[in-house]
Amino acid sequence: MPAASTSVAASKPRIPWDGDSAFVGGKTSIAILLEWLSAPGNGERWRYGGVRVGGPAGGALEPHFSKIELAREVVSVMEAQGITHRMARDVRWKINALCRSYATAARFLEQFEQQKRALLRDAVDVAQTRRTIESSEARVLTHVHTLCPYFDVLDPILKSDTAPSPRGTERRKKAAVRRSDDDDEEDDDNEDEEDVEDDDSSALAAAAGSTSGSTRTAVTTDHGLLNGLLELDSAARSEPPRGGPSRKRRRERTDDTDDDNDDEDERQIDRARRRARDAADAHFSKRKRELLLQNLELDNQVKKVQLERERLLLAKEFMLVRSQLGAAGVSQQEIDESLPPRPSKGADVTR
Repeated sequence: MPAASTSVAASKPRIPWDGDSAFVGGKTSIAILLEWLSAPGNGERWRYGGVRVGGPAGGALEPHFSKIELAREVVSVMEAQGITHRMARDVRWKINALCRSYATAARFLEQFEQQKRALLRDAVDVAQTRRTIESSEARVLTHVHTLCPYFDVLDPILKSDTAPSPRGTERRKKAAVRRSDDDDEEDDDNEDEEDVEDDDSSALAAAAGSTSGSTRTAVTTDHGLLNGLLELDSAARSEPPRGGPSRKRRRERTDDTDDDNDDEDERQIDRARRRARDAADAHFSKRKRELLLQNLELDNQVKKVQLERERLLLAKEFMLVRSQLGAAGVSQQEIDESLPPRPSKGADVTR
C-alpha cells in the first residue's frame, strides 16, 4: 500500500505556487500565503501558536492554534479565490520552507554585517574599506534574495525569531516554541539552525584566519569580503553532516510520517465535504422540482377559475339580453330563433 501511494504522489503534477491563479488577474497561492502571513497577528499565531496579549515582552498567548488549523485557514482563503488544489499540509510545508530559506538568508546577511563592522573597526584606511564594502553590498543583497526570494516580505514577520542572539536567548526562544506548538517540527528546525549557525561561525573564523592572518589584508582585495562569505555559505551548504544521517533527512522522514497522517485527515475531510455538498445539492434539486410542480399546479388552478368566471359572465349577459327583448315586446318565438336558449348550466346560473 505505501508503494502505491508513493507512486500516485510521484505522478501528481506539481503546480507552481507563483503561477496558479484561478483567473486572469487573480491571486496566486504564494501571493495569498504571503498576504496572510503579513496580516496583523498571523505571524505570531504561526510562530507561537497564538496572539500575544499584554505586550510583546511578558504577555500571554491566547488562544492556542495548531499549525494544521492555521494552514486550513489559509486553504479556505485560497478556495475563496478559486484555488482548490492546495491542501493544509502543502501550506504548512511551504511556510516552513519559507522560514528555513529566510533563516539562511538572514544568517548570511548578519555575518556580512559582522564582518563589515570588524573591518571598519580594524581598518587602517577607512575610506578604502568603505569603498570595498560598498562595492560588495549589491552582490550580497543579490545573494540574499537568491537564498530567499521573498526576504523583503518575510523580514518584518520573522526578523525577531532569526536575529542572532546569545545561547540563553536561543534556549528561551525554543522553550516558547515548545510551549505553544503542537508538534516537534519547530524544535527540530531551531536545533538545526543553531547547529548551522555554530558551523557558520567556526567556518567564518577559519576563513578569516587562513586568508592572510590579518583583517587589513582582506580589505586590499576587491570583493574579498563578499567572496569569503559566498565561499562560506557554499561550504556550509555542501559540508557533510557530522556523525550519521543528516538531521534534515531525519526531520524529513518524521515530517513525511506526520504529513501522511495529515494528508489522510485532509482527504477524509474533503470526502466528507463533498458528500455533504452532494447531499445538499440533491436536496435542493428535489425541493426545486417540487416547488416548480406546485407553481405549475397553482397556475393551472388560477386559469380554471378565470375561465369559469368568464363563462358565468357571458351566461349572465345572454340572459339579460333575452329579458330585455321580451320586455321590448318581442315574441318568445322570435327571441328563441334569434338567441336560442343556453344549455342547462346557463339556466342553472340564472336561477
